[in-house]
Amino acid sequence: MKKLIGSDVIVAEKVIVGNSKQAIYSTGLSYLKSVVFYVKHVEILSRLITPEEVLQLLSYKTKIFKCGETKFRPNLCFKEILEKAPNLEVIHISNTNIKVNDSWPKDLLQLNSVDSLETVYLPIPDFNFNIKNLVDLMKVVFYLVNFVN
Repeated sequence: MKKLIGSDVIVAEKVIVGNSKQAIYSTGLSYLKSVVFYVKHVEILSRLITPEEVLQLLSYKTKIFKCGETKFRPNLCFKEILEKAPNLEVIHISNTNIKVNDSWPKDLLQLNSVDSLETVYLPIPDFNFNIKNLVDLMKVVFYLVNFVN
């Protein structure tokens, strides 16, 4: 990780939060509440990170968000991720309890710059969402893949 502007801002290409050998950064961000992160690629592998800590890592600079094998308490909402990281190009969420509401296509259209969106991999709990919103989203995004039921 690269620090700029004292210790108040951290700029990094990639941050992996987890306990594996690949982990660049391990959990325990709560003591860094005053730090602003500008990270391009955020990958969450740890089961010990809080939703607040995940949201702290996200910013308008974040292009890639991946999260797997993590259960958040309290729950983290997909809409909150989009609000914090409106320029996502790759969204890959699997085996988590991130709450994906029925409004997810509309949320993507309204909160994300979908013209640069490349890949969306989401656990969709049911197909009770507005199909018109999905059609509108697909009109804008020419490459939308990997819906998981």
